[in-house]
Amino acid sequence: MKFKRVIAAIMTAVTLLTSGVTTTAFAETGANEPALCYELLSVAMPTLSFDNSTAYCETYAHADSSVTRMTMVQTLQRKSLFIWSDVDGASWTKTASGSYIDMYKSFSVSRSGTYRVEVEITMTSSNGSTETVTVHSVEVDVDI
Repeated sequence: MKFKRVIAAIMTAVTLLTSGVTTTAFAETGANEPALCYELLSVAMPTLSFDNSTAYCETYAHADSSVTRMTMVQTLQRKSLFIWSDVDGASWTKTASGSYIDMYKSFSVSRSGTYRVEVEITMTSSNGSTETVTVHSVEVDVDI
């Protein structure tokens, strides 16, 4: 059992270090086995890239097959000192039927700084239960 915990910890560390985005969280169950902390969400992958002053915000998410509806709010944020603030006019909402959703948006920024994408995903399953998860992209420094 200890070996399984070590392997799970190593896999989690490799995932976090190579992806830059936390998409899955693990917790210990009573049987000392890793378990997903999210009941409905399988994967959420927000990405942010820039071409000069244009931000490209892209997110896809996949949930359990019992999910019948997904709503995604994708917001571009800028860091000022240590505080993240939403960029005016750079928040978008999309709703989809089923267990998959994606969104691709671009936005022209006018200020240098550190940016990220915040994504809030709300899922509703066929039995009426809901789950809301917030994830972030990696931070990107932009010099305009």
